[in-house]
Amino acid sequence: MGSKSSAMEGLVLCLVAISVQVLVVAGVHRRPPALYVFGDSILDVGNNNYLPGEDVPRANRPYYGIDFPGMIPTGRFSNGYNTADYLAKSMGFVVSPPPHLSLPPTTSSLVALTAGGVSYASASAGILDSTNAGKCAPLSRLVEYFNATRAKMVAAVGSGAVDALLLKSIFLLGVGSNDLFVFAAAQQSRNRTPAERQSDAAALLADLLSNYSATITDLHAMGARKFAITNLGLLGCVPALRALDPAGACVDGLNQLAAGFNDALRSLLAGLAPRLPGLVYSLADSFSLTRDTFADPQASGYTDIAGACCGSGRLLAEGDCLPNSTVCSSRDQHVFWDRYHPSQRASLLTAQAFYDGPAQYTTPINFMQLAQSS
Repeated sequence: MGSKSSAMEGLVLCLVAISVQVLVVAGVHRRPPALYVFGDSILDVGNNNYLPGEDVPRANRPYYGIDFPGMIPTGRFSNGYNTADYLAKSMGFVVSPPPHLSLPPTTSSLVALTAGGVSYASASAGILDSTNAGKCAPLSRLVEYFNATRAKMVAAVGSGAVDALLLKSIFLLGVGSNDLFVFAAAQQSRNRTPAERQSDAAALLADLLSNYSATITDLHAMGARKFAITNLGLLGCVPALRALDPAGACVDGLNQLAAGFNDALRSLLAGLAPRLPGLVYSLADSFSLTRDTFADPQASGYTDIAGACCGSGRLLAEGDCLPNSTVCSSRDQHVFWDRYHPSQRASLLTAQAFYDGPAQYTTPINFMQLAQSS
């Protein structure tokens, strides 16, 4: 029995190695061989389902997934698919890469190669380890997950095949929102002068960008070359924060902080590209896309840009989306699904804009050009 198992494993490894070489050498499909996803709840396809702890945020209950095939709550913080799903489909993948924590340890390398990549994204994750500590896998751990996957891939098919695969693969990053949410909430409870608040914000941004730089540098050292990166949207306009204002207004201070992060991230990437050989990136502008959408919601078919579609209380944004929550019927007309996360349709339109949409939403190239570049 043992010899049969070994023979079968050897055959599988051989087939995997061949498939990698075909994907890399032929290149006829103009589709990247794999997609590796790092980020928070906007991109998480179910990793948090497998994290221990009662405080871990999970979307494995109704009404999450109400519009997903089979009405299954998969762990996506959406009524259906999320942005990672639609970007994967746009790039030519049949489905989004599977969550890393769902993969059996002994076969994760094989799945990573044959299924087109892995998603490491974790809801509530931050760039800083301290952000929502104990409730998620922070960015640094996501990179560790990938490094472990890579090691298993190398053990299975050799470093040459893995390096060739990663050279053409896409590394999708979208993270930072939770760091700013946590920072803003902490600042509210502190008696700080305006000058001190400005100093605190500057120190935060410096820490965030330092960690972001280290992440990209580390992934590059592991073989990553193509980076699809999303910046931060209008964080101060999520329903949970609008519900706190009598007029339902956005929190301008948080939006300004997000804008500051985005400016620094753009400069960081422009500076890293010449220093890291072979690095190519596309930076997607969630901030401008959200701002333009809010300025003319009807152009995108929205009738509600302020409230949640599943929740409770004012704007359905004072409580989480739960099995006993109120659920709107016009989900495609809402920008937001729950207190913090976009609806399935908003995720679709976001992916379309970043993949091959108007030029102002990506720089220096769009995601399609990145995916199809040699």
